Amino acid sequence: MHKFFSFFQNGSRCSSDSVPENISSRSLIDNTQQRARISSFSSASTILPRLSPAKIQQKIIVKTNIYPLEIIDRIIYRYDVRIEACSERPRTVAAKIDLCRGRQDPFRARKCMFLINMALRRYRQLREFAYAYDMTSTLFTNQSLDLKEVSEITISSNDSQESQELFGNNVKISINISECREFAHTFHTADFNSSITRDILAQDHSLRQFYEILTNQHGLRSDRFSGLYFSFGFGRLYQEKDNSIKLKNGIKLLSGADKSVRFIEGNQATGLVPALVLDGKKTPFFNEETLINFAAEIYNPGVPNPSIPCLDGRKFQDFIRYVGPTIRNLRLLRLNNTKTFIANGLSTQPVKNLRSERMSLMEAYKSLGIDIRPDLPAVVLKSRSNQVFFPFEILYVPPNQKVPDAKLQPGQKQTIIKVKSEQFLL
Repeated sequence: MHKFFSFFQNGSRCSSDSVPENISSRSLIDNTQQRARISSFSSASTILPRLSPAKIQQKIIVKTNIYPLEIIDRIIYRYDVRIEACSERPRTVAAKIDLCRGRQDPFRARKCMFLINMALRRYRQLREFAYAYDMTSTLFTNQSLDLKEVSEITISSNDSQESQELFGNNVKISINISECREFAHTFHTADFNSSITRDILAQDHSLRQFYEILTNQHGLRSDRFSGLYFSFGFGRLYQEKDNSIKLKNGIKLLSGADKSVRFIEGNQATGLVPALVLDGKKTPFFNEETLINFAAEIYNPGVPNPSIPCLDGRKFQDFIRYVGPTIRNLRLLRLNNTKTFIANGLSTQPVKNLRSERMSLMEAYKSLGIDIRPDLPAVVLKSRSNQVFFPFEILYVPPNQKVPDAKLQPGQKQTIIKVKSEQFLL
């Protein structure tokens, strides 16, 4: 990819004003009277004149989290992206799923990134160009695309092993790329005026969004859709490597950065320049582990190497009450299956009482050579027409799932606040 920018040095110099130590009582009285006169004649709508620049007394070195970007002016093209997936299995009536819409989900975002890379791979073999993608509905390129070739691309999940792992078998995926309609189709990388107008409604956020997306690309792209970082929410990156702080109840704190782009005053030669602003962030995520171990940590918080006791009598209802709210809406992964699903909750009956039209759940998994506990509930997956039960023994909690605030216990919230406070003080 062409280098659109390079970082300046990490430190910057600024001036500090020191107040003279020997201030006479007369000067204090004069200043007090002057402030009183200004206050008496000022109204709520009056803006006082700017003070004259202070006299530099001493230069100091200040560490900053603001990194100016060095920009080469060029034209950027913006496109709208729509990605839809639909099952091609025979005798099924499946609705199309819009992969560019929905709640913040790093799994869905990686699917979109993989599909765009796959769709533009053949096109890039004939033309050398660079692009930046926000993993939803916006694509930026440094050259105009020939929409006759890329406006509508159809991919089957059976085309590659990677797509089968992400989508399963027999899934048809359509990718539509078109010129941006809501904002200008083209803009210059050094045209900052449209991004800093006083009228907020008139501001064009294309340039700011482009820089924010561009500074994400290196950490998110890789050969096997598992990069250095993963993205959760707009402008937030977290490290893939295990640098976490373990908490109780199947939760850990991951380190990351909250990043944004602002326009700041540079020197006299550069004038206004874009700058990358980075803030350290620690966020709670669910542990990556087997569901039965995950549930044991929730049911027995703070116990070393916890296990789930026999759930007879009232213990079964207690387990549902303690563990059920956390598992509801949790993304899970089945044994020997790369496709994840969102759990709807836990069954109100133990596994020993659950059965399909042909056989019980115990018999079904026994025929597969899998032993499951009869006293545990099952995880429920609901569809439009029916519901399916999965035992705990075949399920895993995949990584990179943020813990909603509603699922945090008071003690966990206190620990998170303490860790963040210590990080700030350091």
